Amino acid sequence: PFFCSQRFVLVFMAFLGNLFVYTLRVNLSVAIMCMVRSDEAQSNLTLLANVTAANISSSSCGESAGDRARLVSNERAEFDWDKRTRSELLAMYFYGYIFSQIPGGWMASRYGGKQLWNVCMLISAICAIVTPISARTHVYLAYAVRFILGLAAGVTFPCVHALLGQWAPPFERSKMASVTFAGPLVGNIVTFSISGVLCEYGFDNGWGSIFYLAGIFNLLWVVAWHLLVADTPAKHPCISAKERLYIQTSIGKGVAKKVRRVPWLKMFTSGPLWAVIAGHLCNNYVNYTLLTSLPTFMKESLNFDIKQSVQNGGQGTAN
Repeated sequence: PFFCSQRFVLVFMAFLGNLFVYTLRVNLSVAIMCMVRSDEAQSNLTLLANVTAANISSSSCGESAGDRARLVSNERAEFDWDKRTRSELLAMYFYGYIFSQIPGGWMASRYGGKQLWNVCMLISAICAIVTPISARTHVYLAYAVRFILGLAAGVTFPCVHALLGQWAPPFERSKMASVTFAGPLVGNIVTFSISGVLCEYGFDNGWGSIFYLAGIFNLLWVVAWHLLVADTPAKHPCISAKERLYIQTSIGKGVAKKVRRVPWLKMFTSGPLWAVIAGHLCNNYVNYTLLTSLPTFMKESLNFDIKQSVQNGGQGTAN
């Protein structure tokens, strides 16, 4: 049965890996609301002082509870970064992510996806753990950490495709890919759900715990991935002979594969290819704009508190 096979172990671990990759991608979008003192929060100091001086309770003033929540957030914030600095910090991940996509695909096909992804996830875990220290040291150091994190994360999908190519029989490819690539969606939901709580109740001033916990879970995944997964069925020490034979027979192991030259000119002059690229570009633009900017927009423009911002942001990504 599939659910008792090493194929399921691979798919489940890849699902968790994708989940943790997106956790590290999205968590700064939530944490930055707790890290930075916003202009709106500063203005709330005056408002709350007036409310307190007038001895008006939260029950008699509908906005008082929200104002108090935003004041607490502002008191725990440590940085006075302007909007440009915040935007650049959020963007640094994606600058790194761009550069490792194609090299990651080449390395995964040449050296195998297991160790490459494992090393990059280890780098990602270290980056997550040192994020609070780097931010408190200098914003440029935080830029560098996010850039390296993006570089490491860029190999994720190439590695997954390389592994599925070795493990997924033709009639199971859609099922295995669907489970694997559900990880990013679940990662977004989990991150938005938990990070808001950690911002308010976590250790290290709240926001620091978001990165420490993400890094620790990534390290646990690295250990499990190293022990449970192999690049090919032939290299797996625990796979049954029956399952190995089934995979190798289905995929066609032993059939000589002719290396073909990539038809770059035909690709770049192909209308359907450019249509796919345009659609993918538009989809990703909307998706990542929401992931990175929606929580801050709700907090600063719509005057939501952090809990409301992350709750609505999580619902938006789920939809």
